[in-house]
Amino acid sequence: MARGRPKRGKAKSKGTRSAPRPERMETAAAVPGAEGTSRPAVWRPGVDDMEEGEELQFDPSAYNCLHQFRLNWPCLSLDVVPDSLGDNRKSFPHTLFFVAGTQAPSADGNVVAAVRLANITKMRHHRDEEDEDGEGDDDESESSSDEDDDDPTSMGGEGAGVFRIPKPGKPIMQARSVVHYGGVNRIRSMPQQPHISASWSDSGRVQVWDLTPQVRSLAATASSSSVAASDISPPVARQAPLHIYSGHDDEGFAIDWSPANTARLATGDCKGGIAEWRPVEGGKWVVGDTKFRGHEGSVEDIQWSPSEPEVFASSGVDGTVCFWDVRAASRTAPALRVKAHDADVNVISWNRAPFF
Repeated sequence: MARGRPKRGKAKSKGTRSAPRPERMETAAAVPGAEGTSRPAVWRPGVDDMEEGEELQFDPSAYNCLHQFRLNWPCLSLDVVPDSLGDNRKSFPHTLFFVAGTQAPSADGNVVAAVRLANITKMRHHRDEEDEDGEGDDDESESSSDEDDDDPTSMGGEGAGVFRIPKPGKPIMQARSVVHYGGVNRIRSMPQQPHISASWSDSGRVQVWDLTPQVRSLAATASSSSVAASDISPPVARQAPLHIYSGHDDEGFAIDWSPANTARLATGDCKGGIAEWRPVEGGKWVVGDTKFRGHEGSVEDIQWSPSEPEVFASSGVDGTVCFWDVRAASRTAPALRVKAHDADVNVISWNRAPFF
């Protein structure tokens, strides 16, 4: 959100329960630009102070890039998929791939989707353009992306496939999906084999998917306007998962692939159980019968160590973070338990720097 001070006499009193109607900013925190120009700055909680009467308002001019895309149903989880387009890409337009899982009203209306976004362009700030001409008016500044006056690129039907042909130069969204029974609580792609993804379902099952046909189809349509029929997968396919695990006591959200050990997976449920998955020949997994149990209540997140193949961390609603060594005999005594917060610890992330 950008910072702005409302017009005099328009702000609601402190005792009013309803939120004030958004208004155009008169003043804003700004960062200096070339030749004295300025642009509204993003407000940083814990860093920037707020003056009395100051309000936070949405201001698109605070963004360098802002686009909207839609699947047919909301997605609680997505994971960016590594591609072969090069590292440290900084120049617009951008392209990215990700996998996502939907939260449809009915269990049989969900999908796991492989998605490609392309031609992601930089925002045009009209105020900057006018300032360059010397005719700008700060109070009448506007911002837009290249698709102004158009609906956001959207997808209809079953939540996958391209259902609107964008104009030349417009951002593009393409997707290929597989039917997924139950809402997807969380989805993660394997770092060593990005076409393999694992999904946690609200039905209590964990499923592993081979999305090679979907990813290949997206790549084929991106590289050529004329592609072979064999390279195009249907927008929504019925496809059996590589593996289904139904041994958890409840649904869950915690799931992570090991970056240091190919195809090693760990999943945690809302009853405090953590299952370790080990790959075997034939594209299957063996899941240990005895679960790791060190949290009182739901396991919220799991992170494998980036440098120690046998070590992972878990966090829970009990406010603790536990560190586990899968070589240890005990499944109820973590190598280290830290009381990190008085409230839930819903998310953790492991430092990717060496020796951590």
